[in-house]
Amino acid sequence: ADGNFVDKKSYNQLIATYMQYCDEELGICPLTEELADAIKLHGNSHGWWNINTINYLFGATAIFKDNAWLFACCTVD
Repeated sequence: ADGNFVDKKSYNQLIATYMQYCDEELGICPLTEELADAIKLHGNSHGWWNINTINYLFGATAIFKDNAWLFACCTVD
């Protein structure tokens, strides 16, 4: 806040825990609010959906930023 360090979050343990519950064949797990928040916060802080950063994930493709975090999601019947 106001340019001062406020917090640092690490999602390594969270991701490691979710990996234990991934489907072995497809490599997917159910999306929870906790996992969605981690994707959103990490993606925002690393510029994953900011076309003006080196970490932008979508090449030259323009995206709808509000839904960009869903790049890591799928639906399964």
